[in-house]
Amino acid sequence: MRPSLLVGGLVLATFFVQVDDLDDLQGAWVVQSAVMAGRPVPAEISSRLRLEIKDKAYTVVTASGDSDKGKLELDAAVSPKRMKIIGEEGPNKGRTLGAIYEIKADTLKISYLMPRLDRRADKREDERPATEYPADFTSTRENRHFVVIYERSK
Repeated sequence: MRPSLLVGGLVLATFFVQVDDLDDLQGAWVVQSAVMAGRPVPAEISSRLRLEIKDKAYTVVTASGDSDKGKLELDAAVSPKRMKIIGEEGPNKGRTLGAIYEIKADTLKISYLMPRLDRRADKREDERPATEYPADFTSTRENRHFVVIYERSK
């Protein structure tokens, strides 16, 4: 097989994987469990979070009723699969967050790489580059990942 056919086939296969994942992500998702910086998020808060994905747009409605909106870019050609989250409205407006994801049937697991907070100034300090992603689905005090397991809303 010629190298150009192999490369073309890989690009085409990657395109189809991304389209399939995007199709599988469509719809409304509710939180099954969530851990932030190694600490479980209380069920009374996490149960009121909702993620909606339509085409390449996302909306997260928080427990307080606020919303965060933006666009998603998927990279299913790497392992773990990556998701770039580009905030357009709400608390993440103007920010790009790296995340990894895994989807199996009606379960979606996402590990978000969250910016650090400067609590004295109540602002984000350490804006991480958009190309940085979590390595795995663990959440510790040190890595400050926000790991969420969503279930498709019925």
